[in-house]
Amino acid sequence: MSKTIKKILINYKIVFFLAPILFLTSCSEIGLLSEKNSWIVNNIDSVGVFLKVYFVLQISIIIVSLILGIFLGRLGYLISLVIHFIWIVSARDYGFFKVLLLFGLFTIVSFLINLLKAGNRQSY
Repeated sequence: MSKTIKKILINYKIVFFLAPILFLTSCSEIGLLSEKNSWIVNNIDSVGVFLKVYFVLQISIIIVSLILGIFLGRLGYLISLVIHFIWIVSARDYGFFKVLLLFGLFTIVSFLINLLKAGNRQSY
């Protein structure tokens, strides 16, 4: 057997044995969204609290997307983003605009940085 086929079989074995454990676990009390966790607060009252929640959420999205990316490639990031969006909307009541900013701020900042880079290239 070639090395790539062996790697694929090992990945499927890992998924096959770990999937039942993950499906039997409740998601409401695990990780960042449990009620006992202070990383993701229940209410966003100030800019500092918003930035704390934003950075913790971005780090969590990156870690989960890296793990999912092993099995799914680029689709892992999209799935991680959707999972985190569902978790935030269902577990916390931040309001529409705060959730929109939490998930859209990275896109807005990336767009502005790329716009500035394009402007600098044209000036040379």
